[in-house]
Amino acid sequence: MVETDAAIAVWREAAEIVRNMRTHTPPAGEDSWNRALDQASAALERRAVELERGDVRVLSQLKSLFTELQTDRMATKDILRELENSNVSPDVPLDSRRLSRELARYGVQPVTFKTGDVAIKGYVTYPTKTQVGLAAAWRQHLEQSLEVPASHGSQDLL
Repeated sequence: MVETDAAIAVWREAAEIVRNMRTHTPPAGEDSWNRALDQASAALERRAVELERGDVRVLSQLKSLFTELQTDRMATKDILRELENSNVSPDVPLDSRRLSRELARYGVQPVTFKTGDVAIKGYVTYPTKTQVGLAAAWRQHLEQSLEVPASHGSQDLL
């Protein structure tokens, strides 16, 4: 997600600035200053790593959710409800737009599909003309084998 990438870059830049504030030959009493700067720099870098992993936590939770429910599609509103209940959302609560932006990073886009006679906007595990599907994102970014529920194909996509 571009927003997350920008935040990660800011945290890393801040860490670099703090690292550059160190004095190379500290006068007496400045050892504590350098230690404090080292700790601050490490904390900033950890924050950047946490932001990067936040996206993967959501992707991982979606994998667990789809597998547990043995489904190949799910409405966005249902996904958001389940993610909220699991407390895995990154720092900012997810809404449909943020979820879409986060998953777009992996080539996954919301699609409209039918359940009975009802058209629903949500996410699917299989590829369509406009996106790679969650299963491909799971394989590529979570580096784990996955049993993908049987695809209904794209015949019911709108």
